[in-house]
Amino acid sequence: MDPASRLLSLKELYHLQAAAFQPYQTACKPGCSSCCTRNVVITSLEADFIIQGMSSDNSTRLQSAFLNQPALLRLQPRITMNTMASLYMEGEEPQEDAADPAWWPCPLMDTDQKTCLVYEYRPMACRCMVSKINCETSGAADMEEGLVILHTLFLQLTEHLDANGRSASLLDLLMERLFPGSVSIPMPENRKIPMLMIPGSWQQKLRPLLEEIQSLFTPIKEE
Repeated sequence: MDPASRLLSLKELYHLQAAAFQPYQTACKPGCSSCCTRNVVITSLEADFIIQGMSSDNSTRLQSAFLNQPALLRLQPRITMNTMASLYMEGEEPQEDAADPAWWPCPLMDTDQKTCLVYEYRPMACRCMVSKINCETSGAADMEEGLVILHTLFLQLTEHLDANGRSASLLDLLMERLFPGSVSIPMPENRKIPMLMIPGSWQQKLRPLLEEIQSLFTPIKEE
């Protein structure tokens, strides 16, 4: 699949995610920004899509955050979601990456207005991060089981679509795409789905959605 076709498929996947999440009630609303941290991981394909929506001011803002604060704490994943699935298949327990809600804010957030500067181009991790209660008052997101499962599913699918690309923190991967050679940290390689991390009790419930998604991908496996 050529880059333009993959970007179109990514946008279709975003539409499917929005439709799948629509039946669930959440407390998320404009100005809610507790989840807008530097713990967001994106794929290289998503980075290319975000760049389409970035202004020159956004690029300058991102570069300033990266260069002026080189020790800025952020999630830097060692493995991808689908590599994690493969480890589970082999009976191994993946080591958890360091992440802290205090690593706030995202460099592409307007902290005065508490709004995303690239909202229409935001990555899957942001689209799937929802809560049924207000995070600012509770201190943490609260997601129903179905949303947690859908969250994992759509992150796996997003990586699958960018197999052989890379995954990294939003800041690092955008910097590398905008300014090649600027980031020296290792970025794990994306891979196709070895198995879907969907509990058996949910596989039949999600069958219609999986069939709708199937046209975007090469065959995917279920647990």
